[in-house]
Amino acid sequence: NLPDPELTTPTNFEPLTSFDDSKPPSLYESFEKFLLSEDCLLNNGFPLASTNPEFESTADWRLPGKKVDKIFAMDCEMVETENGSELARISIVDHNYKPVYNHLVLPLAPVTNYLEEITGLSPQTFSQFPCKTLSEVLEDLRKLIDSETILVGHSLENDLIALGLIHEKVVDTSVLFLTDS
Repeated sequence: NLPDPELTTPTNFEPLTSFDDSKPPSLYESFEKFLLSEDCLLNNGFPLASTNPEFESTADWRLPGKKVDKIFAMDCEMVETENGSELARISIVDHNYKPVYNHLVLPLAPVTNYLEEITGLSPQTFSQFPCKTLSEVLEDLRKLIDSETILVGHSLENDLIALGLIHEKVVDTSVLFLTDS
């Protein structure tokens, strides 16, 4: 004997009329919710067109071909020179931690402090490995990122300033995970 349907059907039961076949959000969509707002970028010292008109902006950078959602983590190392802090290394990895760009950058001015304990760079590093100029690095970046690429990092404002670059699709762990110290 089958049970009486009226006795076994919950009172709040609604028959399933369609299936939710939507996909879960993509990795890119998941990261979009952590993008810093323009006010947050401004308040945290990120270069913007309004504050750094001399900087190059990725706003007009477009990669050829089909649009691809890209997320890259970026870190730059700076050294002290006679002109102040200058870019000395840039490293970029994709969402699978695969290195996609890693180059030493020859500072314009003579180096006064390699900050070796922080950067891991020394005079020997620059004599043993090939270096690029900042202009060459920016040319390379134009082929790698565009205005829609999400850059992830820690204190990325310093990296973008060293690059002389404005990029507004940023997820910055130093802002997202503030501490009291």
